[in-house]
Amino acid sequence: MLTLDALHCQKTLAVIVESGNDYLIQVKGNQDKLLTLIKQEALAQKPTDSHESRTRTGADSNIGGYSFIKLPALAADVRRYCLLSRAETMGIKKGKTYDKTHYYILSRNMQEAAQAGELIRSYWSVENRLHYVKDVTMGEDKNQIAHKQAAKNVSLLKNIALNLMRLKGYKCVKTAIDLHAHNIKTLFQWLL
Repeated sequence: MLTLDALHCQKTLAVIVESGNDYLIQVKGNQDKLLTLIKQEALAQKPTDSHESRTRTGADSNIGGYSFIKLPALAADVRRYCLLSRAETMGIKKGKTYDKTHYYILSRNMQEAAQAGELIRSYWSVENRLHYVKDVTMGEDKNQIAHKQAAKNVSLLKNIALNLMRLKGYKCVKTAIDLHAHNIKTLFQWLL
């Protein structure tokens, strides 16, 4: 099962389907028409299954509700789109309440919303532990390197640095950067 967001829909999906794999796609605002169609379908149909999960980490709590419906309106347009999962999360994080709804398209025909919920939580684990850290903490979104190969090289170096920080036991990447960014001796020791 490959996870991605709807930005990658066109060419990437063809490769995934041709290789015999399945996908889970988060549909975001960067795919306006698709998101609008999916929201309409979600309102028009009754879910075929739903599941609720609760988690608590310290003072933070989270309630996740997962449901899905078949997508007959999309089936003719996009190969192997078979399920729409609607994930509603609410909870308290750092003392602030939140309430969000996300939409996902799955190519695997699942019978239980609990399975979809597990896949969606796995997606967010990668999103939070890798993409958010690289984009926000390590400034990858602000990267202005114009040459594609140079940008790929810098991204690769950031991945190596992130993996080294995690191997050294740092859960907070910002803390590791603040402590060691200017300590060349320690950084070289990490490579050995």
